[in-house]
Amino acid sequence: MSFAPLHTLSPRTLQSIRLIATDMDGTLTRGGKFTADLLRSLNALAEIGLPVLIVTGRSAGWVNGVVAYLPVAGAIAENGGLYDPGDLEPELLVPIASVSTHRHKLAQMFAGLQQEFPQIQATADNRFRLTDWTFGVAGLSLAALQTMGDRCLAQGWGFTYSTVQCHIKPLEQDKAVALLGVLQTHFPGITPDQILTIGDSPNDESLFNGDRFPHSIGVANVLHYRDRLTYQPTYVTTTAEVDGFCEVTRLLCQHRHPSAPG
Repeated sequence: MSFAPLHTLSPRTLQSIRLIATDMDGTLTRGGKFTADLLRSLNALAEIGLPVLIVTGRSAGWVNGVVAYLPVAGAIAENGGLYDPGDLEPELLVPIASVSTHRHKLAQMFAGLQQEFPQIQATADNRFRLTDWTFGVAGLSLAALQTMGDRCLAQGWGFTYSTVQCHIKPLEQDKAVALLGVLQTHFPGITPDQILTIGDSPNDESLFNGDRFPHSIGVANVLHYRDRLTYQPTYVTTTAEVDGFCEVTRLLCQHRHPSAPG
C-alpha cells in the first residue's frame, strides 16, 4: 500500500482539525530526546488554538511528569491504560479490580515468556506502571515478536511493541479505544473526524484505523514497519521523528490563524 504525501492533505481538512492525538517516542523525539524544535511546535499549535493530546506506551509515572512540563492538553499512558489530564488525578481506562493482583499476573506472564526467550529483560519503568508490563524490544526478530504475541493471546493477554518496548497488557487495552473514551468524557464537542492522529510504530496501529480516525499521519520512520501494519496511516511525512511532527505543525499553521475555532 502506498502512503499519500503529507502535502496532499486538503486545506479543508486541515482547517477542520480541532485536536491532535500523537504518539511520543519516535514521533515527538529525536534520538530518544525532546528538542527545542518540539517545544516550538507545541507552542505554535497552542497559539493557533489546537490542543495536543499525547497517546503513548510510556508509564503512568513517566507521563505524569511530561504533562506537567509540556504545553499539552493531557496524555493517555500505557497504550490506553490510563488518562492523565495534568490538572486532576489520573484515571484508569481499563477495569482493574486490584492493581497489585493484576501486576502479579502480568509478572507471571512475563516470567513465562522469559523461560522461552531468556534474553528478554524487564524494563526499569515497570515500577511506575499500573496496567501493563514492559520489556526491551532491541534485538528481537519479527518471528520472536509474533511468537510472543501468540503466547500472550493464548493466556488471555494482549501484546504490542514500539521502537522502545514490548508490552503485555489487557486484551481490550489499546490506544484507539482509550482515545475514543477520553474524547467522549473530556472533549465532548470534538468528533473523530476532527482529530489528526500521528504515530510511527506498531503500537500506534489502532490510531491508523481509517474507520475510526479518517485523518492519520505517520512520520517517515513508520515506513520501517509498513509490512507489519494491518492499518496504515493515510499520509506520511518526508522526514522522520520530531522533524516529521514539525512538518505537520507548519502545514497546520499555514492554514489556520490564532482566531480560528479550535
